[in-house]
Amino acid sequence: MPFVITILPLVGLGVLANERTEWILVGLSIALGSASLVPSFFGRHRRALPLIIFVAGGGLIVLSRLWLSEYPEVFGVTLGALLIAFSHGANQRLNQSWRVPAWKT
Repeated sequence: MPFVITILPLVGLGVLANERTEWILVGLSIALGSASLVPSFFGRHRRALPLIIFVAGGGLIVLSRLWLSEYPEVFGVTLGALLIAFSHGANQRLNQSWRVPAWKT
């Protein structure tokens, strides 16, 4: 990844402004977040709050990209990204506070 970032000025940053690239990055971030949250939910804490916050953030990003104009879209996408980051923090906190029951050891 650092190599790719290093050569971006040579290739041109126009590739990041491409509509397809933006949707690929949105899809990858939702897939990566799901890959982190879903196993934690089913395997450890079973608390739905991080998943609900994550779905709200991902939905806000997608809806902002689809239906809002340029300036409101920025606020919607930023708020959605903050919700996704907050869901990750909530998930980490729940994972750290989770303890293995005595009967499972």
